[in-house]
Amino acid sequence: MKAILSKDRENFSGLGMNGLAFISLLLLVLITYSNSFNASWHLDDGPNITENRNAHLQGFSWSEVKNALLASPSGSSVTCLRPVSRFSFALNSYFLGKDVFGYHVVNVGIHVLASFFLYLFLASALELPAVRTRYGTPHRFAALLVTVFWAIHPIQTQAVTYIVQRMASMAGMFYIMSMYFYLKAQLAHDRTAKRWFIAAAAGAGILSFGSKENAIVLPVSILLLRLLIVQGFTMENLRKTLRDLSVYYLLPLLVVTACLFAFHDIIDRVFALYHARAFTLWERLLTEQRVVLLYISLLLYPLSTRFSIDHPLEISRSLLDPPSTALSIVAILTILAAALLLARKQPLITFSLLFFFINHIVESTILPMELVFEHRNYIPSMFFFVPVVMGIMKFLIISSRPMRVFLLTSVGLVIVVLGYATFTRNLVWNNERSLWTDCLQKYPSSFRARHNLGRDYSLSGDAERAYEEYALALESPFISSSPKEAGITYFNMGLLAHERGDLEKAYTLYEKATGIDPCCPGAGNNMAGILLGRSLSNASAALDLLDRAIHCGHESETILAWSNKSILLWKLGRHQEALAAAHKAFEMNPGSPLNLLRLGYMLKEKGDYRTASIHFRRILTINPRDIHASLFLAEIYFNSADIEKGKSTLDRLLQEVPVEEVIRFLETHTDEGAGLEVAPRIALLLPFLEEILQEDIPSRRRNADQETHPSSAIRGKK
Repeated sequence: MKAILSKDRENFSGLGMNGLAFISLLLLVLITYSNSFNASWHLDDGPNITENRNAHLQGFSWSEVKNALLASPSGSSVTCLRPVSRFSFALNSYFLGKDVFGYHVVNVGIHVLASFFLYLFLASALELPAVRTRYGTPHRFAALLVTVFWAIHPIQTQAVTYIVQRMASMAGMFYIMSMYFYLKAQLAHDRTAKRWFIAAAAGAGILSFGSKENAIVLPVSILLLRLLIVQGFTMENLRKTLRDLSVYYLLPLLVVTACLFAFHDIIDRVFALYHARAFTLWERLLTEQRVVLLYISLLLYPLSTRFSIDHPLEISRSLLDPPSTALSIVAILTILAAALLLARKQPLITFSLLFFFINHIVESTILPMELVFEHRNYIPSMFFFVPVVMGIMKFLIISSRPMRVFLLTSVGLVIVVLGYATFTRNLVWNNERSLWTDCLQKYPSSFRARHNLGRDYSLSGDAERAYEEYALALESPFISSSPKEAGITYFNMGLLAHERGDLEKAYTLYEKATGIDPCCPGAGNNMAGILLGRSLSNASAALDLLDRAIHCGHESETILAWSNKSILLWKLGRHQEALAAAHKAFEMNPGSPLNLLRLGYMLKEKGDYRTASIHFRRILTINPRDIHASLFLAEIYFNSADIEKGKSTLDRLLQEVPVEEVIRFLETHTDEGAGLEVAPRIALLLPFLEEILQEDIPSRRRNADQETHPSSAIRGKK
């Protein structure tokens, strides 16, 4: 009876400690991230969320759900990647709106859940007899301390506050859930419970991989967990684990890879991306050894001044160039050797160290990705602080009372410092300017920081500062890990010149952009427009530019190039080809007002008034203030001798748009239409416009009087 009561008390205290742990983690995370809920959109948030129409659910029809699950980033041809995290963005938009606040609420919630499951996993692992007898520590307190160090560490802000990196944090949440359920399955005595836990572990693992592909190493982590923590390290268990790893993981992985290579050329396409990088596969592999040591240093020395959205690094060209490459490799091999030597005596520490390196394999080895991003540590760092906490717990046990007070006070100070560093780091994520200004304070020669700061100045209307920042970016010794990004800088400088009417300078800058990247998005279309603005005799060169833009494959640029090509062919008298090109652009984006306008214009010119008018009316449902569509629609009515409808269309336009704006439009648009412009027949429309304006003058005067004297309007109503 006493044994039963003792067991009940233990279970109750465990539940109570779990509840206390959850509340503690919730409060600590909310406090440290309390200033992040209104942080703005950044970088990849645009193509993945704000600019991606599939990331915003309007309902739950199968087509909408499928589009949300399989949505690719805006401008990308890659589909069906990370469907779980992508669908979460769509649900976020549907239930909490499109404001950043709702997205941050979910991101922080995911981080809290990931932290709690990390605590549950560690508490269960430390309770295993083999581990508990070896360390002899209060396992729940140790589990909570490891989790707190991880949860409020400033390195996690990039995975939590940077909204699109929910992909990393959600993958991490399901990853640790899978490991926890697997561990519970190993501890379960009831066969039914064991099966349920295994099913839950498999489901969470699939969701983790569906959130981000780096979860592909989860089976390796679970086998490592079984070898070191559950079964204990012996040569027999090692042989069994290696056999299972080969049969159940590596062999299927090789078969799948071979199939992808044979039937889809995916491997070729992935590694072809190295052509757009400033490093080779070998150079990336060498450089990543230094990157991993940078991550370790950030985890151990977490001052907020050391964290940055960009860490420009010199690329390792060989083992001794720079010399730190060889030193980094030696340091990593030493850590790995020490971890293996500790496998029998300190299995939990061995597991923690090996887990860190195993979970960096996908993003820190040979794939042609960016070199450094802090969010890549979200999963690898989960057990990073286990050796630190085990050391603290050991000292607490053997120390005198004053020393224990000192140690606990020091631990409290570390928690305060970590929380403060995270809180401070979140201030930097407030907006684009604060993010990139912070980066420049730490890395004044950062190309990416200069470029993005220039873009921010451009969006805020400070063209002069924007141009200065772009020019400074091009002077940087670190022209990003992708040299093609310098082409984007030249293109953005060209846009600034284009906007202020300096077309010669704009064209020169666009040429520099295409010299670096022949497929620089936007350059081909803009250059073609400038050439045709000079003279239609440049049509041949303009067609070449548009064809190149089409073949480059950027979705939005391809659509615009087809649309531009259709107008150019029409002006050259190649009407059938023009209509085919216009239909092509329309099929690719039937909701585009520009595509509707140009196709409607051509159909109008061919005499197909009925279809043309449908296109113009569709534009006006999107934007009732569209002058172009209104004038074209009125022209159709006048050509069809339907004078009343034509006049009512013009009258509706004058009600929607100020007269001065309409007059300005008429003055700047000739019947011919310069460059790629199309224009209505002004000579036909002008008499009717003048007639409507003359008829409307008295009523306009009365309205003006009523606006000047509100009381007269009230009397009139009486």
